[in-house]
Amino acid sequence: MIPATKQTALITGATSGIGFATAKLFIQHRERFDHVIVHGRTPTSAAAAVSRIVRETGCPADAVSSVSGDLLHAAQVDALVPPPRPVDVLVLNVAASFASRDGQVLLGEVDRTLVQNHVHVARLALQMLPHLAEGARIVVVGSSLHRRHPGTVPRVRDASRALVGEGGEYDGMKAYAVSKLFNQWFATSLARVVAGLDPVPGAASIPRGVTVATLCPGFIPTTGLVRHAGWAQRAVLQWVFPWLPFTTALEDGVARVWHAATVEVDGKELVMVEGNPPSIVPADKQPPHATDLAKAREAWNDVVRECGFEATWRIEG
Repeated sequence: MIPATKQTALITGATSGIGFATAKLFIQHRERFDHVIVHGRTPTSAAAAVSRIVRETGCPADAVSSVSGDLLHAAQVDALVPPPRPVDVLVLNVAASFASRDGQVLLGEVDRTLVQNHVHVARLALQMLPHLAEGARIVVVGSSLHRRHPGTVPRVRDASRALVGEGGEYDGMKAYAVSKLFNQWFATSLARVVAGLDPVPGAASIPRGVTVATLCPGFIPTTGLVRHAGWAQRAVLQWVFPWLPFTTALEDGVARVWHAATVEVDGKELVMVEGNPPSIVPADKQPPHATDLAKAREAWNDVVRECGFEATWRIEG
């Protein structure tokens, strides 16, 4: 059902890949969205994405705007708040993958992939909550790779230490997969917090009717997932993998984002979207390790502590 009033969407990581394609799709549906805010790491990349969207879709120039900030750095995350206007759909699309141990894998005691993909996604989402419109939808873009590491400890510092082997070897793909499991745990608790099922001190600041959805877009090798990988790995992913049967076409991944952002739900539990065509995964079919309420709560309170937001967002009881 099309909303009574047109909506504003803010999409992170929207200068390339699935984020850019999602921004294009949203603004092409002018019956639903009258404004899309594109997020990029730098003002230059964000402005270029806006210009390209206007050029390729023919939408009015004032229908797309941009914000910028590197989600690896807390100060730049904080500078994204408040948004330029109330947001009806917040798409949290962050997929950093640091494939080699280059001496900068850790930020403090937390793995850099976990910082960017999880800690600062949570930091942004929690600060954005009071600035969402009533009835807003938060969409967390995950990955099916989270299924590979169900035994992960739901604390980012412990999980970070487990990413480095006895010989000092670093598993960048495991770091990415683990970060996406933390995304699932965060989304599980976030859905309960905004529904009033898990009490937090800052509950009064949450607009009415906010709902949460998560999705696994599938493996889309033509996106920027491995921008930090070596040139040979990037070449294989971009030119060989698209021909393999286990990959997902970009348009199919974007269709899952659209479904997660627009499907009608009752707002009482997390919505998980998968499949082609996309559909809601029934609760009894969702991976139990990703929706474990005890682990989700522990991961939530852990990231709230990492962000310094305990006074507002720690789950009580």
